[in-house]
Amino acid sequence: MAVEYVDIPVEDIGIFLNKDSDKRFMKAMVKYFVDNKLSYKIKSCANEMYRINLFIKKSKEAMIINVNESTSGSMHIHLRIKNPSVFEKLGDYTKNVRNSILNGKTCKAPYCCNCNSEYVFTYKETEYRKCHMLCDNFQIRNLDIDDYQNLFTIIQDEIKFGKPKGRKS
Repeated sequence: MAVEYVDIPVEDIGIFLNKDSDKRFMKAMVKYFVDNKLSYKIKSCANEMYRINLFIKKSKEAMIINVNESTSGSMHIHLRIKNPSVFEKLGDYTKNVRNSILNGKTCKAPYCCNCNSEYVFTYKETEYRKCHMLCDNFQIRNLDIDDYQNLFTIIQDEIKFGKPKGRKS
């Protein structure tokens, strides 16, 4: 099956998920983007996989929510983090969110296809260099209800930091 876009209204966004908390989170996140006049697209992929792309800027996703129906409607998140203040707040996040960010793929710039676009930050006196490609980095799995508020905080900060000029909330 080829990738195709599907049109699902915001109120029906959680239909792919089994856990009520995941459904509420996904619906609230998409609604937050819509309320901020930002866009989203839902792709239907092979193997009963759905991908919800949430955009701050037209060609760069801020967040991707992946849902796999074949694994009991499990959900995992990919984040693109541009706002450096997110890295400064790592100690405030849940262990799952913090470790997912710290343990993301290490960038191999300048030998990486994304050289000069890596994330460089320090946490607890250790420097981290992370690849900026969304598909390779900042994947948060095994989401717990406590992780949701952290993800909302990160996305709120990202929208404030990266929202195109001229768009008002």
